[in-house]
Amino acid sequence: MQTSYVEQASAVNGQIADSGHHDILSRQAEVAIPFGRLCTQGTAPDSQVKLPLSAASITTDNLPMGVAVSHHAMESSASGDPQYPINAQVNVLRKGRVWVKTEEAVTPASDVYVRFNNIAEQWTLVFSGDLVTSNVINGKVNGSAITPITFDTTHAATMALIETAVEAKSGVVSATIGGTGNRTLTVLFTDDTEGTLTDWVVTLGAGQVTATLTNTVQMHPLTEAGLFGDGAHNDEASAATCALLSPGAKYLSSTTAAGQLALLELDL
Repeated sequence: MQTSYVEQASAVNGQIADSGHHDILSRQAEVAIPFGRLCTQGTAPDSQVKLPLSAASITTDNLPMGVAVSHHAMESSASGDPQYPINAQVNVLRKGRVWVKTEEAVTPASDVYVRFNNIAEQWTLVFSGDLVTSNVINGKVNGSAITPITFDTTHAATMALIETAVEAKSGVVSATIGGTGNRTLTVLFTDDTEGTLTDWVVTLGAGQVTATLTNTVQMHPLTEAGLFGDGAHNDEASAATCALLSPGAKYLSSTTAAGQLALLELDL
């Protein structure tokens, strides 16, 4: 019995992998459903499917319905991903093998997780020491430069000015001072913003500390509901954003990065 597969170059997201036994249902799309996503029971249980928006919709018996199978007649969404539009008839694979896009690297040993909630982008800006008299701080948020900030009385007061300048930028939800010596600024972006911090530098003054920029949490928007992975991003946010689809699902091939195709075997 064959238990592993090699991904073919011609495979596409949501494509049935072989001519082996498979079970496909036809259901109406309650929402737009991209190919290769997990479909869950819709508002009308016997006729509709939708994308998962809660852990229970993935883990509760009979609520996960299967994977949306690719169909040549469907059009691409604004993001370029082929999908079933609202009210279209969706081919839903419940049993069989299908290629699915994953949000991180997976292997046949990985648990099969499915996204149901979003994660907002998060960055940290960490200064290597205290800011001092006459320092001037420059930096960019989402490619947009802040107005240069000149040291104001104390390190704490200057950090407060930086915090205010960052929070004023489009796409930023909050900027929070903390860490050792209050030298860290944690920046949270809106759910739909792939935020960035770049080109932060301290000049002038008797000494210039360095700024370390780290993308601590990468964005996963709500539009990625139903996307497969191994749960690696599940604990990045303060609440769970993925749920385990088990039993009845396992990976049969590996991926090395986000966005690649893995072979998934289903028996729901």
